[in-house]
Amino acid sequence: MAHFYDRERELKDLGIVLEGEPNLVYFVYGPINSGKTSLIVKALNSLPKDMSPFYINFRGRDVSSTGEFMNCLFRIDKKSLIENVKEYISDLAREGTDALAKLTGIPIPKRIFDPIFKEKDKGDDAFLYLEEFFNGLVESGQRPVFVLDELQMIKKVSNAAGRPLLDKLFNFMVRMTKETHFCHCLAVTSDSTFVEEISGNARMEGRSRYFLVDDLEKDRAMNVYNEFGFKDKELVWNYIGGKIGDMVRLDVEIRLGISEKDGLNRMVKETANKLEDILEEANEGFLQIEHKGKKITLHADKIMEALDLFIHEDSVTKGGILPMYRKLLVEENILFLDPVNGVVYPHLFPLRMSFFNKRTKNIIIQERIVDITVSTFFMVDINDFGIGGFFQLRVI
Repeated sequence: MAHFYDRERELKDLGIVLEGEPNLVYFVYGPINSGKTSLIVKALNSLPKDMSPFYINFRGRDVSSTGEFMNCLFRIDKKSLIENVKEYISDLAREGTDALAKLTGIPIPKRIFDPIFKEKDKGDDAFLYLEEFFNGLVESGQRPVFVLDELQMIKKVSNAAGRPLLDKLFNFMVRMTKETHFCHCLAVTSDSTFVEEISGNARMEGRSRYFLVDDLEKDRAMNVYNEFGFKDKELVWNYIGGKIGDMVRLDVEIRLGISEKDGLNRMVKETANKLEDILEEANEGFLQIEHKGKKITLHADKIMEALDLFIHEDSVTKGGILPMYRKLLVEENILFLDPVNGVVYPHLFPLRMSFFNKRTKNIIIQERIVDITVSTFFMVDINDFGIGGFFQLRVI
């Protein structure tokens, strides 16, 4: 089970949503490592016995076709010989809510699954089965909750007719919530460009709501630091801020015998190396991105200009960065786009402090100019320069 840290406020809000009648599709989104999955798992494990959660996580799954989507979605019951959905649900109900609670996919008898899988357009019959299944649960006194984690993994999947699978999935989720009120439907994602596409989808307007699971504010983060036993909490905050996933990772590093500072530097260097590779590819003229159906070559100086915005600002409006450069940096998990609130901010906390590239820069440190050559960006401990202390650098 995923660990759970200081998300009582969000857990309470999710509980309020799930207690009510299903009316909207909820999109749970937020930066990487903010604790979205842990929050969802905790909420599902806290449900009353008359609620049946069905949680499917597409992370790490190869989903490039409707058939592969179905293999992720369903748990095939090879023992059951039943061919009638209502009869099958009655059979499940007799086993009790504990049996339903152990399911990690939608149960379906093999004799019902096989004919669906053989159909040319598998999606239609699959969603018909799901509707009948959820309706049957409601009639038996259960309230189903349908959760799809890392939903962006299926955004490129199309059916036999070439229509995006997401179109049918969203239509189904709207039907389960807004129209029939059979089932709560939640989609979880860390892909903010995907959320931007959804928020601009007229089909979902008035039928969906967005639930942001952001990094923790400083006071809440400090409470979690205490739980982990971090010693230099200000140093940790300057490196990783309120990212719960990064706190967990730092805790592992420390338990492996690595110092807090070295563990933090490792985490920064990994992202720095990725950014360095992006800049090198751009310098060589090979970095392209698809924007509005066209391949556009991106330039290193423009990437630098976008990142330089965060030397003095924690966030900027999404219109402050050219769309193709914003898309690149968001897809590479360098920046996070909150499309609902219209702002962009860095995933990696040091980007909010300072940024460097391969060129030699002049850096003012307490009225002293120190020439250094750096390979990329990082937070600087000025003990390294014989001055003492830890502070934010200003690039000139």
